[in-house]
Amino acid sequence: MKTQPMSQEVPAWESENLVSRVRHDLLQPAAAMKLLLSRLEDLSTQDDVRGLANILNKSVNELDATVQRIADHMMLAHGLVEPDPVLFNMRAWLQEETAPIGDQAKAAGLDFHLDVPDRMISGDKALLWRVVSELIDNAIDFTQEGSVSILVDADSDLRISICDTGIGLPKSPVQTLKKPYFTEQAEKSRRQNRLGIGLARAELAIERLGGTLCLQPNASDQGTTAIATVPG
Repeated sequence: MKTQPMSQEVPAWESENLVSRVRHDLLQPAAAMKLLLSRLEDLSTQDDVRGLANILNKSVNELDATVQRIADHMMLAHGLVEPDPVLFNMRAWLQEETAPIGDQAKAAGLDFHLDVPDRMISGDKALLWRVVSELIDNAIDFTQEGSVSILVDADSDLRISICDTGIGLPKSPVQTLKKPYFTEQAEKSRRQNRLGIGLARAELAIERLGGTLCLQPNASDQGTTAIATVPG
């Protein structure tokens, strides 16, 4: 008797349950640790103990953010995030969202430029921000001096370019760079122990918007330009 091959496709509800369980199991101990450290910081009268609690609390917050990014990447990879477009002003939105990043770039000794038209567009701000934030994060991490710029063209398609004067693209194929947990050139980053899901998460998010993400070296052979394009 012939048997039918089992389908490899996992139902969406099962994937969503899996992501929820992973997020819960990873974040629960972190939440407990944050509560404990907060209490320790509040109750302790010793400066060295309070200082240690504060340092540990920052580490737990970083762990929390990392778990959230991993869970979000899983949601995107399983097609569990649907676009929810709204009408908004592109310039006002990016100015507000990138304000902390501009401060981060300045603290790193970099110039930060924003060139965005004062125009209303329709799009999913949450998905767009996943793309922009990951690309800016990469640009700042791999740029030791010079600048990071965001240029937006919304005349027909929405085209967001993030340009940097950093170390440029490695020799690996671009598609390899977009693979999750790929960390080539991590030793040249400002941060140690990079997770390597930034470009993968950005590409998944732009694909949910029906767009594309490409990386190219700058004409000056110094730095990289990442271009996210969403059809108008």
